[in-house]
Amino acid sequence: MNYELANELRDAGFPQEGEGRKIGRPDALYWRGAERAYVPTLSELIEACGSGFHELRRADFAPFVAIGLTCSGTGQTPDEAVARLWLALRSAKPV
Repeated sequence: MNYELANELRDAGFPQEGEGRKIGRPDALYWRGAERAYVPTLSELIEACGSGFHELRRADFAPFVAIGLTCSGTGQTPDEAVARLWLALRSAKPV
């Protein structure tokens, strides 16, 4: 997962602690705390999607697609696809 997607997860309210790792901007020589974003594990992403997660599979139009009950997410890796599904589920919920 790249910094931009991890940062998007952070900005959308994804928890910033767990089994994953922290990353920062790739063009920075060192990272300050506020510039770092958490990269969750695949299992953390799936758990965060809750009942909105249905399945993860390969597709003809993208390397991976995470299918939810109401939306989906695509990515180059399984964690990118599920992260995009989580973002889609989050934006679909009324605030």
